[in-house]
Amino acid sequence: MSTFKTTIGIEEVNGFLRQKFAGGATEAVFIKGGEVSQAFAFDSGGKNYILRVNRHNQRGFEKDRYAHEHFASVTVPIPKIHEIGKIGDNFYALSERAPGETLLNLVKGDVESCLQSFLSVLDELHSRDVSLARGYGLLDERGIGESSSWNEAVLSIEKQDWGKRFEETFMEKSLYESLLGKLKELVVYCPEHRSLVHGDYSFDNVLSDGSNVTGVIDWAQSMYGDFLYDIAWVSFWPSSMDYVDRFKDFYTRKGSLPPHFHERVLCYQVWIALNSLGFYAYSNQRDKYEWAKSRIFSLLRR
Repeated sequence: MSTFKTTIGIEEVNGFLRQKFAGGATEAVFIKGGEVSQAFAFDSGGKNYILRVNRHNQRGFEKDRYAHEHFASVTVPIPKIHEIGKIGDNFYALSERAPGETLLNLVKGDVESCLQSFLSVLDELHSRDVSLARGYGLLDERGIGESSSWNEAVLSIEKQDWGKRFEETFMEKSLYESLLGKLKELVVYCPEHRSLVHGDYSFDNVLSDGSNVTGVIDWAQSMYGDFLYDIAWVSFWPSSMDYVDRFKDFYTRKGSLPPHFHERVLCYQVWIALNSLGFYAYSNQRDKYEWAKSRIFSLLRR
């Protein structure tokens, strides 16, 4: 059980909805959330909504609002955030509910049928004009990157409080040093070109009707930097599909295969592994820690 994830009772959520929607709201239905927030679906006035709750901060919700206002289009559907506030000591965001199901809930055949849309929407997202944007790396709620270069953003992982994790958790110092060394070897292949990066374009955060992508949600990890980070992210996590090969074929057919494709993807997979290992150690999730460790070892052996 994660020590970091938000927990809030369904009774408290329904009580909040009764107060918020005097005209009536259906009982909230819990939806599997991510590592931080909890999410609930409900209807009111014939409209479908999502309520997300985060006990730590509202920054991710503010970034969702920024993404809808600046990056949404017909081809990149991003649900509108109607309201951000507090439920007791927790923060909440009330948003439209995109139609369809997350890719995580679609059967393999359905995922295959919407694969072209999955690839094309991400490519369209990466094509957004952010040439006048400021900074690189993680965006703040105003859409400004926190680092002065992409290289700095990648290597900023060194600035985390690793010493405390080595002392207080099961994070292994030798593993950290080995992966950090590999990251520094590979980062030389990574360009300083600025693209919009979702940062968590995955099976939980992309919805589909079985043919087309109907929603791209959760922009908390959005960044400016190398768009191949998104390919590294979606290919790092468990799947029966080889997304690295699928994206390589996609870019090859377009005549735009990025230089040093494999080195760049591997660099970001190492970065993802380091961040994930640190988080799983911090939140006391030993099983996920061991999985991430095994996963990056298998990727490095290829």
